[in-house]
Amino acid sequence: MINKVRNLQLRLSRTFGDKFVMPPRISRYADSVFTPKKVLVVGVVLEDRKNHYKHISSVFNNSKTHDVQQLWAVLKADEKLEKKDKVQHFYYDEFMPRSKLINLIIKKYSKGEYDYIVITDDDIRLPKDFVDQFLMRQEQCDFSLAQPARTPNSIISHQITRQHKQLLARQTHFVEIGPVVSIRKDAQQLILPLDEASPMGWGLDYVWPALIKEANKKMGIIDCVPIAHTLRPVGKSYNSNLAELEMNDFLATKPSFTIRQSHVVINEIY
Repeated sequence: MINKVRNLQLRLSRTFGDKFVMPPRISRYADSVFTPKKVLVVGVVLEDRKNHYKHISSVFNNSKTHDVQQLWAVLKADEKLEKKDKVQHFYYDEFMPRSKLINLIIKKYSKGEYDYIVITDDDIRLPKDFVDQFLMRQEQCDFSLAQPARTPNSIISHQITRQHKQLLARQTHFVEIGPVVSIRKDAQQLILPLDEASPMGWGLDYVWPALIKEANKKMGIIDCVPIAHTLRPVGKSYNSNLAELEMNDFLATKPSFTIRQSHVVINEIY
């Protein structure tokens, strides 16, 4: 009975959160003393499905500190999206694998001039002031590669990404490929372009820790600036079984960490 009540509460929190686009809360808010940076946001939006593109692009546009440029790959759109300042749209009628889409945009528009490149999906909810607070914490923790934790009511593929509200962040050997990943300038040559041997990106998050460790850099999960990922289950927009097969083939050819090796917290930051 208790489990049924909890499951009902979980479903209701997800439904109402997505219906009213309720932003998750930053658990530890701080005044930004961060030097302004150039930030490139690269997103993919599925226009034939319910999405939070308007919310996400607005949050990224509302940075009080940074110069943020957004580039969005738009799939299967019946109409053009509303034009916004510093937001560009690239339209594709047919499905294209995520890694290829992102590489097409980054290759053309990023020549190493951005301090941070943030890759995002379209089915999340972001806290107010996400950009300024998240990047400040990423810099504070000296993470070359980082992701926001997922709120406890999110759809969670890897339990290590679940938010620990009492923590500021965790240094880990794991940063998930999506729905949001932030790549600092010193790691961009390691991470980008995304390896298209895994078309949907599955398995990249087991190769990245090997690259980051070899380069003597740090990566981690920011707990105090979480995202809510409740709109669409992972793998429902493409063939997840094929993606898993492609991941296994990909990992067989690359230096990588196992799940046991990567899902490890190296340091808890309070």
